[in-house]
Amino acid sequence: MTYRQINEFDAEKFTAAVPTSYVSVPDFYAGKSIFITGGTGFLGKVFLEKLLYSCKDVETVYILIREKKGKTPQQRVEDLFNKPVSVVFHVAANVQFYKEFKEIINTNVGGTKYVLQLCQRIKDIKAFVHISTAYCHTDQKVLEERIYPPPAELSEVLKFLQQPQHDKKQIKELFISASLKEPLPGWVDSWNGATGLITASYNGANRVLLGEGSNFLDLIPVDFVANLAIVAAAKCTR
Repeated sequence: MTYRQINEFDAEKFTAAVPTSYVSVPDFYAGKSIFITGGTGFLGKVFLEKLLYSCKDVETVYILIREKKGKTPQQRVEDLFNKPVSVVFHVAANVQFYKEFKEIINTNVGGTKYVLQLCQRIKDIKAFVHISTAYCHTDQKVLEERIYPPPAELSEVLKFLQQPQHDKKQIKELFISASLKEPLPGWVDSWNGATGLITASYNGANRVLLGEGSNFLDLIPVDFVANLAIVAAAKCTR
Protein backbone atom coordinates (compact mmCIF):
# COMPACT_ATOMS: atom_id res chain seq x y z
CA MET A 1 0.00 0.00 0.00
CA THR A 2 1.44 3.36 -1.05
CA TYR A 3 1.50 6.54 1.04
CA ARG A 4 -1.30 8.00 -1.07
CA GLN A 5 -3.43 4.88 -0.63
CA ILE A 6 -2.90 5.06 3.12
CA ASN A 7 -4.11 8.66 3.21
CA GLU A 8 -7.17 7.84 1.09
CA PHE A 9 -8.01 4.68 3.03
CA ASP A 10 -11.40 5.03 4.73
CA ALA A 11 -11.05 2.99 7.91
CA GLU A 12 -14.60 3.63 9.09
CA LYS A 13 -16.08 2.40 5.82
CA PHE A 14 -13.88 -0.69 5.93
CA THR A 15 -14.67 -1.62 9.53
CA ALA A 16 -18.40 -1.07 8.99
CA ALA A 17 -18.46 -4.13 6.73
CA VAL A 18 -16.83 -6.31 9.39
CA PRO A 19 -19.26 -8.14 11.71
CA THR A 20 -19.29 -6.61 15.17
CA SER A 21 -19.93 -9.94 16.86
CA TYR A 22 -18.40 -13.34 16.25
CA VAL A 23 -19.50 -16.70 17.59
CA SER A 24 -16.81 -19.35 17.69
CA VAL A 25 -17.59 -22.90 16.60
CA PRO A 26 -17.42 -24.32 20.17
CA ASP A 27 -19.70 -21.52 21.37
CA PHE A 28 -22.21 -22.33 18.62
CA TYR A 29 -22.46 -25.95 19.74
CA ALA A 30 -22.57 -25.13 23.46
CA GLY A 31 -25.82 -26.32 25.00
CA LYS A 32 -27.06 -27.87 21.76
CA SER A 33 -28.11 -31.46 21.08
CA ILE A 34 -26.78 -33.14 17.94
CA PHE A 35 -28.01 -36.14 15.99
CA ILE A 36 -25.58 -38.09 13.77
CA THR A 37 -26.57 -40.81 11.32
CA GLY A 38 -23.77 -43.18 10.38
CA GLY A 39 -21.97 -42.47 13.63
CA THR A 40 -20.31 -45.90 13.70
CA GLY A 41 -18.73 -45.53 10.25
CA PHE A 42 -15.24 -44.31 9.40
CA LEU A 43 -16.27 -40.67 8.99
CA GLY A 44 -18.89 -40.80 11.74
CA LYS A 45 -16.31 -41.84 14.34
CA VAL A 46 -14.17 -38.80 13.51
CA PHE A 47 -17.25 -36.58 13.75
CA LEU A 48 -17.99 -37.88 17.23
CA GLU A 49 -14.39 -37.58 18.44
CA LYS A 50 -14.05 -34.02 17.17
CA LEU A 51 -17.33 -32.84 18.65
CA LEU A 52 -16.64 -34.35 22.07
CA TYR A 53 -13.01 -33.20 22.17
CA SER A 54 -13.28 -29.68 20.72
CA CYS A 55 -16.87 -28.75 21.61
CA LYS A 56 -16.95 -29.83 25.22
CA ASP A 57 -20.11 -27.94 26.12
CA VAL A 58 -22.33 -29.91 23.72
CA GLU A 59 -25.49 -30.91 25.58
CA THR A 60 -26.18 -34.33 24.01
CA VAL A 61 -25.00 -36.31 20.99
CA TYR A 62 -27.49 -38.87 19.67
CA ILE A 63 -26.18 -41.73 17.53
CA LEU A 64 -28.44 -44.42 16.09
CA ILE A 65 -26.69 -47.79 16.20
CA ARG A 66 -29.06 -50.75 16.23
CA GLU A 67 -32.42 -52.04 17.39
CA LYS A 68 -32.94 -51.62 21.12
CA LYS A 69 -35.68 -52.46 23.61
CA GLY A 70 -37.95 -53.88 20.93
CA LYS A 71 -37.87 -50.70 18.84
CA THR A 72 -36.71 -50.72 15.23
CA PRO A 73 -34.10 -48.16 14.09
CA GLN A 74 -36.87 -46.24 12.32
CA GLN A 75 -38.94 -46.00 15.52
CA ARG A 76 -35.89 -44.90 17.50
CA VAL A 77 -35.09 -42.18 14.95
CA GLU A 78 -38.63 -40.83 15.19
CA ASP A 79 -38.36 -40.79 19.00
CA LEU A 80 -35.08 -38.88 18.81
CA PHE A 81 -36.57 -36.24 16.54
CA ASN A 82 -39.20 -35.52 19.17
CA LYS A 83 -36.37 -34.35 21.44
CA PRO A 84 -34.72 -30.89 21.30
CA VAL A 85 -32.22 -31.61 18.52
CA SER A 86 -30.53 -28.51 17.08
CA VAL A 87 -28.04 -29.87 14.51
CA VAL A 88 -28.36 -32.95 12.29
CA PHE A 89 -25.42 -34.54 10.47
CA HIS A 90 -26.59 -37.07 7.89
CA VAL A 91 -23.45 -39.13 7.32
CA ALA A 92 -25.00 -42.58 6.81
CA ALA A 93 -24.72 -43.97 3.29
CA ASN A 94 -24.23 -47.21 1.41
CA VAL A 95 -20.78 -46.99 -0.20
CA GLN A 96 -20.59 -50.66 -1.16
CA PHE A 97 -20.98 -49.97 -4.85
CA TYR A 98 -20.99 -53.61 -5.84
CA LYS A 99 -24.46 -53.88 -4.29
CA GLU A 100 -27.66 -53.70 -6.32
CA PHE A 101 -28.27 -50.20 -7.66
CA LYS A 102 -31.83 -50.28 -6.31
CA GLU A 103 -30.55 -50.97 -2.80
CA ILE A 104 -28.11 -48.06 -3.02
CA ILE A 105 -30.86 -45.73 -4.28
CA ASN A 106 -33.19 -46.75 -1.45
CA THR A 107 -30.50 -46.10 1.17
CA ASN A 108 -28.73 -43.01 -0.15
CA VAL A 109 -31.71 -41.22 -1.71
CA GLY A 110 -34.66 -42.62 0.21
CA GLY A 111 -32.82 -42.46 3.53
CA THR A 112 -31.85 -38.83 2.99
CA LYS A 113 -35.41 -37.90 2.05
CA TYR A 114 -36.70 -39.61 5.20
CA VAL A 115 -34.27 -37.74 7.47
CA LEU A 116 -35.18 -34.43 5.83
CA GLN A 117 -38.87 -35.11 6.42
CA LEU A 118 -38.15 -35.77 10.09
CA CYS A 119 -36.12 -32.55 10.31
CA GLN A 120 -39.22 -30.61 9.32
CA ARG A 121 -40.74 -31.67 12.64
CA ILE A 122 -37.91 -30.16 14.68
CA LYS A 123 -38.97 -26.78 16.03
CA ASP A 124 -35.54 -25.46 16.99
CA ILE A 125 -33.32 -26.91 14.27
CA LYS A 126 -30.34 -24.71 13.41
CA ALA A 127 -28.56 -26.70 10.71
CA PHE A 128 -28.82 -29.82 8.57
CA VAL A 129 -25.59 -31.08 6.98
CA HIS A 130 -25.63 -33.87 4.42
CA ILE A 131 -22.34 -35.57 3.53
CA SER A 132 -22.38 -36.79 -0.05
CA THR A 133 -20.05 -37.33 -3.00
CA ALA A 134 -18.35 -34.33 -4.60
CA TYR A 135 -18.13 -35.97 -8.01
CA CYS A 136 -21.48 -36.32 -9.76
CA HIS A 137 -20.53 -34.78 -13.12
CA THR A 138 -17.44 -36.61 -14.30
CA ASP A 139 -17.88 -35.56 -17.94
CA GLN A 140 -17.04 -31.95 -17.05
CA LYS A 141 -13.52 -30.59 -16.74
CA VAL A 142 -14.44 -27.89 -14.22
CA LEU A 143 -16.74 -28.60 -11.27
CA GLU A 144 -18.39 -25.53 -9.78
CA GLU A 145 -19.92 -25.30 -6.32
CA ARG A 146 -23.51 -25.04 -7.48
CA ILE A 147 -26.53 -27.28 -7.90
CA TYR A 148 -26.58 -28.89 -11.35
CA PRO A 149 -29.76 -30.05 -13.09
CA PRO A 150 -30.09 -33.84 -12.81
CA PRO A 151 -29.58 -35.83 -16.02
CA ALA A 152 -32.77 -37.74 -15.22
CA GLU A 153 -35.63 -37.34 -12.77
CA LEU A 154 -35.62 -39.66 -9.76
CA SER A 155 -38.97 -41.11 -10.84
CA GLU A 156 -37.42 -42.11 -14.18
CA VAL A 157 -34.46 -43.75 -12.44
CA LEU A 158 -36.75 -45.76 -10.16
CA LYS A 159 -38.87 -46.79 -13.14
CA PHE A 160 -35.71 -47.91 -14.95
CA LEU A 161 -34.67 -50.04 -11.98
CA GLN A 162 -37.96 -51.92 -12.11
CA GLN A 163 -37.11 -53.27 -15.55
CA PRO A 164 -36.10 -56.96 -15.56
CA GLN A 165 -32.71 -56.40 -17.20
CA HIS A 166 -30.49 -53.37 -17.23
CA ASP A 167 -26.83 -52.55 -16.97
CA LYS A 168 -25.63 -51.28 -13.63
CA LYS A 169 -22.39 -49.43 -13.05
CA GLN A 170 -21.13 -47.55 -10.04
CA ILE A 171 -17.82 -45.70 -9.85
CA LYS A 172 -16.27 -44.24 -6.72
CA GLU A 173 -14.14 -41.27 -7.73
CA LEU A 174 -13.29 -39.82 -4.36
CA PHE A 175 -11.61 -41.59 -1.47
CA ILE A 176 -11.81 -40.42 2.11
CA SER A 177 -8.39 -41.45 3.31
CA ALA A 178 -6.51 -41.73 6.61
CA SER A 179 -6.51 -38.72 8.91
CA LEU A 180 -3.85 -36.05 8.65
CA LYS A 181 -3.87 -34.99 12.32
CA GLU A 182 -7.00 -36.02 14.22
CA PRO A 183 -7.64 -38.18 16.15
CA LEU A 184 -4.12 -39.42 15.33
CA PRO A 185 -1.96 -38.90 12.22
CA GLY A 186 -2.63 -41.69 9.74
CA TRP A 187 -5.60 -43.14 11.64
CA VAL A 188 -7.94 -45.54 9.79
CA ASP A 189 -10.36 -48.18 11.05
CA SER A 190 -10.54 -50.63 8.13
CA TRP A 191 -8.94 -51.79 4.88
CA ASN A 192 -11.59 -50.13 2.75
CA GLY A 193 -10.92 -47.46 0.16
CA ALA A 194 -7.45 -46.11 -0.45
CA THR A 195 -5.91 -47.97 2.50
CA GLY A 196 -6.68 -51.38 1.04
CA LEU A 197 -5.71 -50.32 -2.49
CA ILE A 198 -2.35 -48.87 -1.47
CA THR A 199 -1.54 -51.79 0.85
CA ALA A 200 -2.41 -54.37 -1.83
CA SER A 201 -0.23 -52.56 -4.35
CA TYR A 202 2.65 -52.25 -1.87
CA ASN A 203 2.53 -55.97 -1.02
CA GLY A 204 2.34 -56.97 -4.67
CA ALA A 205 -1.14 -58.44 -4.41
CA ASN A 206 -2.43 -55.81 -6.83
CA ARG A 207 -0.03 -55.41 -9.74
CA VAL A 208 -2.22 -53.66 -12.29
CA LEU A 209 -4.70 -50.79 -11.90
CA LEU A 210 -6.53 -49.90 -15.08
CA GLY A 211 -7.09 -46.22 -15.74
CA GLU A 212 -5.92 -43.12 -17.54
CA GLY A 213 -2.35 -42.32 -16.57
CA SER A 214 -2.89 -38.56 -16.70
CA ASN A 215 -5.81 -38.63 -14.26
CA PHE A 216 -5.54 -37.76 -10.59
CA LEU A 217 -6.95 -39.76 -7.69
CA ASP A 218 -8.21 -37.50 -4.92
CA LEU A 219 -7.38 -38.64 -1.40
CA ILE A 220 -9.10 -36.45 1.18
CA PRO A 221 -8.06 -36.88 4.85
CA VAL A 222 -11.07 -37.90 6.91
CA ASP A 223 -10.46 -35.18 9.52
CA PHE A 224 -10.65 -32.53 6.76
CA VAL A 225 -14.16 -33.68 5.90
CA ALA A 226 -15.33 -33.87 9.52
CA ASN A 227 -13.89 -30.47 10.47
CA LEU A 228 -15.34 -28.75 7.40
CA ALA A 229 -18.82 -30.17 8.00
CA ILE A 230 -18.79 -29.18 11.67
CA VAL A 231 -17.81 -25.61 10.77
CA ALA A 232 -20.34 -25.53 7.91
CA ALA A 233 -23.20 -26.24 10.31
CA ALA A 234 -22.11 -23.34 12.51
CA LYS A 235 -21.77 -20.96 9.56
CA CYS A 236 -25.00 -21.83 7.77
CA THR A 237 -27.02 -20.13 10.51
CA ARG A 238 -25.30 -16.78 10.04
